Amino acid sequence: MFVMLVSFKVANFLSFKEMQEFSMVAGDYSNHIDHVIKGKVNLIDRAAIFGPNSSGKSNFVYAMAYAQELVKWKEVRNSTTIKIFDKMNYQGGSESKTESYFEFQILLEGKVYSYGFEYDTLYKMFVSEWLSELKEDGSERMIFGLGFLPEYTHQSDNQDDDLLLQDHGPLDGAFLLKSTSEESKQVALWIKHSLLVVTTLGDGARFNSTISDFKTEDIPLLLKQLARLDTGIDGIRADSGWGNIALECEYEGITHLSADELNWDKIWNEDPVDDSYSYYADKFNSSKYQISYPRLNLNSSRLMMSMDRKVDEDYLEQEGGNWDPPLTEEDLRESVPEDVGIHFTHKPSHFDINIADESEGTKRVLQILLLILGRPYDTRDCRTLVFDEFECSIHVLLVKELLNIYSETRQNSDRQLIITTHESRLLDNNVLRKDEVWFVDSSEDAGSSIYSIDSFVDPGEKDIDLEYLRGRFDAVPKIPDGIDERGDDE
Repeated sequence: MFVMLVSFKVANFLSFKEMQEFSMVAGDYSNHIDHVIKGKVNLIDRAAIFGPNSSGKSNFVYAMAYAQELVKWKEVRNSTTIKIFDKMNYQGGSESKTESYFEFQILLEGKVYSYGFEYDTLYKMFVSEWLSELKEDGSERMIFGLGFLPEYTHQSDNQDDDLLLQDHGPLDGAFLLKSTSEESKQVALWIKHSLLVVTTLGDGARFNSTISDFKTEDIPLLLKQLARLDTGIDGIRADSGWGNIALECEYEGITHLSADELNWDKIWNEDPVDDSYSYYADKFNSSKYQISYPRLNLNSSRLMMSMDRKVDEDYLEQEGGNWDPPLTEEDLRESVPEDVGIHFTHKPSHFDINIADESEGTKRVLQILLLILGRPYDTRDCRTLVFDEFECSIHVLLVKELLNIYSETRQNSDRQLIITTHESRLLDNNVLRKDEVWFVDSSEDAGSSIYSIDSFVDPGEKDIDLEYLRGRFDAVPKIPDGIDERGDDE
C-alpha cells in the first residue's frame, strides 16, 4: 500500500496564528534524484526545518503530534500530549479564537486526499471534520464532511456513513475512526500507525518510549550500525541469568561472538565471554525461544525485547498459574510472549551498561536507528518519521552518517523523514536538496511562519550555511548589537 505525506497545514495553535503549510512535494532539482519518491505526485523522502530557539520548530512538531493524538482520542484521551496542549490555541491576544486548524494531505494509491479538522481547545470538542479526494483538475470529491456550528452541514458519499453522521456529536472524537469507507480506514491507519512523531516532551532523556518491530536479521544490522557510528557498542546481552543472545550471522564489530554462537538454533546458550551464567543457561536451555518477529521497546531506563517462548512442562508447572487465564496442558508447545531486558556490551572487554547509564547521545542514536531500521505496524513498508531536535547530543558527523543510513535503508520502501535541527552544517547541497530545506521564524505580531528556501530568488549553490548564519534567510537568533564580550552595554 503506497501512502505518503504530501503536506501539513496548521493555524491558531501554539505560536502559529495564520495558516501555515509545509510541503513534501519535490521541486525541479537534478541533485539527489534518489531522494525523490516518484509517483502520481513526486515527493521528497526527507526534509529539515531550521530556525532559532523559540521560533516555533518544536511547536510545528507538536501540532502534528497533537493532531494525531486527537484522531486517536478515544484511545488516548489522557495522553501526555493531550494534557499538555489543552487550551493551547494561539495565545496572541485576549480575543483569540479557540478553534485550531489541522490538515493532512496524503498520497494514497495514486490519489491525493485531504483530511482535516478544526478543534476547540478550550471546550475540547471537534468543530468540523472532513475527508475529501483532491482531483487533478482542481475539483474535490467529498467523502465525508461534518460540522457542529450553524454554517456547517453533514454530508457523505457513503450510505453507511450517512447514518453514522446523524448520531456523531462534537464530543465523540474523530469521525474518521467511525467511517465505514475503505478510503477512511486507510487514512486512519496511516495517521494512527505509520505517522511516528518523536517530540522532546517527557523526561530529561529527551525521548518518548519507542517501540519498533524487527525481523530477526535486523538485530545484527542494528548492532552493525551502532558499531559503524563509533558508539563503542560491540554486542548485546540479556539481563543477568540469560546469557548472550545468539545472533543469526557473523559481521564486523561484534568481536566476542563466534560464528557458531551466531545461530538461531541456540537462541539462549552459555555466555561465550562469562561462563558464570552457565547455571542459568543449563536451567533454561530446554525452553526454546522463537524470535520470528522481535519487538524492541526503548524508554529512558530500559531496553526490552519481546519474543515468543515455547511452553514446556517445566514452564507450565512454574509459571502457568501466573497467567490470566492460567496456562493448561493444551498450551504445551504453544508460544507465549515474554519481555527480556537487554544491555549493550562495550569494547574492549565486552562489559555491559544499563540503558539508563548510556550517554544521551548514544540513547538518541539508538532511538533513531530503531525507528529507521524497524518495521512498520503492518505489511506496508511506509512510514513518515518526524523528529524534533534530531541532532540533540549527537556529533554533526554522526548526524550526517545517520542520514546516510536512512538513505541506504529507505531503498525499495516508501518512507519519509522530517527533522527539526539547529545544525546549519546540514545546509549543504551534498546533504540536502533545496526543496528539502525549510525555515521557521517568528514575530510578535504574526506569530510563527514556516517557509521553504525555494521562496528566495536564487539562494545560491555554495556556502548556504554561511549565508543562513549571516541572516539572509532570516530564522536566526536576533542578538542585539552593542554588547561587548563581557555582556555589558557599550
